[in-house]
Amino acid sequence: MKKIYTPNDEVELAVIRSLLDSADIPYKIVNQYFGSLYIGPAMGSLNSKPVMVPEEYFEEARDVLSNYLSESEVENEINNSGSVPTGENGILDDLEDIVRKIFGKLF
Repeated sequence: MKKIYTPNDEVELAVIRSLLDSADIPYKIVNQYFGSLYIGPAMGSLNSKPVMVPEEYFEEARDVLSNYLSESEVENEINNSGSVPTGENGILDDLEDIVRKIFGKLF
């Protein structure tokens, strides 16, 4: 997975999700279920929600998002991958995946 963009707020995140969904591009939101964007002090990996896409969809996702965002915003986000390492999920996302696997087998 490769980071494509970090939205500034929940509304922008909803728009990004809609654009990727409409283009049938799979994605993962790091820290998706952890609070809201920018609550408290800005701590990159704690209260940001970077959008990750599989590498094989990266160029297509970049094209889709560049229609909504300015090209410079997308390029800046790609060049400044920030504090979220490429290919890694937040710890709460990993925990969510584990819980889903455990409870998915029980029910």
